[in-house]
Amino acid sequence: MIDARAGFESRSWTSHYSGSKASFQGCHSKGNGPHKNTVAISMWENVPFWPDHRIGAPAVLSECFKNDSSWSSFSRDIPEGTSVYLRVDQVNGEAKGDTVSIYSIVVSS
Repeated sequence: MIDARAGFESRSWTSHYSGSKASFQGCHSKGNGPHKNTVAISMWENVPFWPDHRIGAPAVLSECFKNDSSWSSFSRDIPEGTSVYLRVDQVNGEAKGDTVSIYSIVVSS
């Protein structure tokens, strides 16, 4: 993911077990927000024909900014067979303007 702003949504996937974990490696941000080198990411349930549903609170990640081999992770309990996706909520504490690039995103479900 390169130069994503708040509001960016990932491709969706279907959970094969009860829960999903998202891990991020090699994060870099651009901008001057008040919380430099952080990204708030939430997991959403893809609900056909209705508004999508956020699963839990957004996770604020910072560990992956330390160096290119550092990882940040978070997980959510979700029912098996649920279609979910990730959404960038804030970059550097800002809901617009700042961007984030992430070298690797691994989802396990």
